[in-house]
Amino acid sequence: MTSSEQWLALSVALLCFYAGAECKRNFKCPSGCTCTKETIICVGTAQIPRTIPNEINSLSMVNGSIAEITEGMFSLMPSLQLLSLANNKMRFLPRDLFFDLDSLLELDLRGNSFQCICENKWLMTWLKNTNATVSDVFCAGPNDMKGKRLNDLPIPPGECISTDFVRHQSIPVQAMSADIFSFKEDIYIALAAPNTNSCVIMEWDHIEMNFRKFDNITGRDIHSLQVDGPTGTQ
Repeated sequence: MTSSEQWLALSVALLCFYAGAECKRNFKCPSGCTCTKETIICVGTAQIPRTIPNEINSLSMVNGSIAEITEGMFSLMPSLQLLSLANNKMRFLPRDLFFDLDSLLELDLRGNSFQCICENKWLMTWLKNTNATVSDVFCAGPNDMKGKRLNDLPIPPGECISTDFVRHQSIPVQAMSADIFSFKEDIYIALAAPNTNSCVIMEWDHIEMNFRKFDNITGRDIHSLQVDGPTGTQ
């Protein structure tokens, strides 16, 4: 190694040393917390400190009002062995929040308001596979799940699919009946509108992804209709 290379290596080493020292000096134990080199204990706080030394092995944030945790909050704490988030206001946790905690031995999540729905499916899976000792976690909702142990719930198969209806399009027609039919691989809907003595035919627009007006058939006393044909439905 040449003298210039040695000087460069020494400069980089010193830079890293001072950067690390500066980072350690910048950490101040938050109000309401007790801190040592390897332990942080906070009681009654509203949020987790933004800056936490990577080398700590015990973090306790208990009896507070923490409602949300930033995604990846614990990803740079490889030495963390004990984590307590007991008695806070959390309902959901970011996906894969604990996946980087390879050294984790104990996790306490008691006293939170976890909702046992799709958003926490990853947590159900993680609880069944982790080697860490985890406190009993009970569902606070929905009502049919309230009081059940999250640890014992079966993992929902596949991806969670919402069954809620979402309004996609409003059609300004007062229809007595509606029939959907297909013709030459296109989708249509026929709406019987007795107030206007007409039948409105709408065609599905594959580009705009909604129904557009295709035709209007007039007649007397139109209360229902039938669509017949080899490609239609009756």
